[in-house]
Parts: sequence; structure tokens; C-alpha cells
Amino acid sequence: MATKKKSGASKFAAYVIIGLLMFGMIGFGAAGLNGTQRNLGTVGEKNVTISSYNDALQSEIRRFQEQIGRVLTQQEVQAIGLDQQALNRVINTRALDQLVTDLGLSVGDERVRSQVIEIPAFQGLDGQFDRLTYTEALQRYDLNEADFETSLREDTIRNAVQQAVLSSIEMPSTYSQVIASYISETRDFSWARLQQDDLVTGTPVFTEAELVKFHLENPLLFWKLRKTITYIWIGLLYWPRI
Repeated sequence: MATKKKSGASKFAAYVIIGLLMFGMIGFGAAGLNGTQRNLGTVGEKNVTISSYNDALQSEIRRFQEQIGRVLTQQEVQAIGLDQQALNRVINTRALDQLVTDLGLSVGDERVRSQVIEIPAFQGLDGQFDRLTYTEALQRYDLNEADFETSLREDTIRNAVQQAVLSSIEMPSTYSQVIASYISETRDFSWARLQQDDLVTGTPVFTEAELVKFHLENPLLFWKLRKTITYIWIGLLYWPRI
């Protein structure tokens, strides 16, 4: 009986989570998922933002509409499962971002800066990067510079990792040889237990002459370096007027 109650509670909790998630997704066509709620959830320490889900969903819808040649209704989008496909995509993306973070991989600020100034939307009439244009463009999409540059940094290193996996980078022969040598090498040693009876002679006893001779032959072992600094402090004494 206890098992059934526990199972029922788990199902109820799952329905609540799914319901809250779907509630956040309802009305994507009319409201564009805008509002005070910014995140759908987290994957590890990475937030799954509503804006990233909305972008992925609109991409899925546009791709499917181009295939069939007409506009989809909200009911058709949900029936086809495009909303779930978009959600799976952003979750997979954030899972990869979390993995990259756990591996300690990133790109430098100079790389992010070079990418920002090359984006045409942030350039002025002269074709050069314009700070005011950059700020205004981000504000139109309800973004700040820190969030945008963090997203750009994550996109860059994520794409680099994906390309490295898909292109099957060949491991240098030297590196593979070092790894193989490390894995195959062994540590061999021999040991024996010694007791007092195994000692042939005891601790040697030196004479005064032998100690003096050793001291003279090894003076550096008994030296202690020390520096003496002599200084004079000169100051001015001001007497107050009475």
C-alpha cells in the first residue's frame, strides 16, 4: 500500500512539473513568451531561458512551414511536437554548455571582443564598431552586454568542441606514445625487513681530530650567512610657537 502511495505521489509531482512547464510555453504565438519569467529551468548550473526556447521554437516552426508551404496553427505545432523538439534542443545545448564548463574550457576576452566588433548590426555608418549602436541593439532584444557576451562565449567554445568531435581530430603520435608508455609502465621494487641482529657494526664513533678535519674540509656545511645594516635616522623637529 505504501508503494502505491509513493508511486502516486511521484506521478502527481511529475504532472505538476509538466503542467508548470507547459503553462510557461502556452501562448508562444500571441505573447512571444515575454513576461517577468525569464527561465524555464536549469541544466546543472546553466539556465534554460525562455528567449532561447522561443528562438528554437520559431526556428523549428519556420523550417517545417517551408517544407509544407503554409503557416501552422498553434494546435498543429503542439500536435506535431515541434514545441518538444525545440525544448529538447535547448536542453541538449545547455547540457553541452555545462559539460564544457565542467571541463574548464573557455575562450578569451580578446576572441569575444573580435567577434562582437565584426557583427554588422553593431557597426555604424562608417562600417566600424559603434558602442552606442551596440547598446541600443541589445536593448531592443531586452539584453545586456554581460549576458550577450557570455552567450557569445558559450556559443564559441561549444561550436569548437562540436567541431572537434565531428571532425575526429587525429591525436599526435608523440602524445599517443607518451600515454601508452604511461599506461604500460610498471613500478618494481624489492624489500627486506632488517632487525638489530642483522647489523654488522654499530654507529661509528669519531675522534676529536676526525671531527675537526671534517669541519675544515666542509666549511660550507657550517656557515650561516648574516648581514649587518647600519643606518642613521635624520628627522626635523618643529617647535610650536607660543
